[in-house]
Amino acid sequence: MPLFVEETKTTSEDASSGSTYWKRLLLDPQASLYTRAAILLGYAVQGIRWNVLRRPAHRPSEAKRETPAGFQSRVLDAIAAEPSKYYSRGTVVRLESDLAESDRDVWLTAVSIREARRLNAWARNPDACMQYGRTCDFFPVCCGEAQPTDPVLYQIRKKRHAELDCATDDHLTQSSLRTFRACPRRFFYRYEMKLSSVRANPESMMMGTSIHRAVEWYGKSGGDIELAVSKLDSTDPFRRAKEAAMMLGYAAQWGEPRGVVSVEKEWETPLVNPETGATSRTFMLAGKLDALVNVDGDASSDLETSVKHDPETGEILDG
Repeated sequence: MPLFVEETKTTSEDASSGSTYWKRLLLDPQASLYTRAAILLGYAVQGIRWNVLRRPAHRPSEAKRETPAGFQSRVLDAIAAEPSKYYSRGTVVRLESDLAESDRDVWLTAVSIREARRLNAWARNPDACMQYGRTCDFFPVCCGEAQPTDPVLYQIRKKRHAELDCATDDHLTQSSLRTFRACPRRFFYRYEMKLSSVRANPESMMMGTSIHRAVEWYGKSGGDIELAVSKLDSTDPFRRAKEAAMMLGYAAQWGEPRGVVSVEKEWETPLVNPETGATSRTFMLAGKLDALVNVDGDASSDLETSVKHDPETGEILDG
């Protein structure tokens, strides 16, 4: 059965088949990087399967004094009426030529980061100051209105890659590579100085993180939707109600997880020069795979849905 890396995305954009969003996913470098990583880990992966959840635009009605439970029911009704508007799934196959091009892109980015370090020169990119409807966290510093040492605005993280257990300062991740490509100066503040903003993340980002955590536990548990909903991070009752509706719709749309090989698997691989085959003496690559799945397993009637797993790591257990 074909094996794919599975990744979850949330968006407010139109994510229907043929949309601009899906065309961008075809080009997303994460598909190639994670496919290559899985292959180097010994998995015969063919590409990536994207599960995309569109965030409902509904807001609680103050005029009707709507309760969180009532709001959740209304959002769920809207999802049930048009499920294809809110959920889309597709696989992106990566050929060896695609992976080779990605290898060159990653190596070139790593070389650029190394040179920026050597020269202590981190270029600013004004075109990246506004993204996803908000200004960059470090915009005040670049404009000369604040200092990166201002504790009112910024705090120092203990780890460069807080989302990973195995990663060190010598690792590059998909997020850090993407950040450098967007703006080297932002990379410097976020990953060299290890700064993060004190201000709250936007709702869209917090919702994405919360949904991702719930999906993770849905896969770990073999489809326990009550457990998955309980793992939502949001404390605001109405936002949590919307997220719960999204997860209930997710379970109804795609059913219990099938063909799962592993969940939330951290990985690290050498960074290799694609021209010479030499291993980088400066960096390694690292990341976390949402899941590895046998795609045909979704329709398999003989595969047990109650997958045995390690509740701490999410690893699927034999037998």
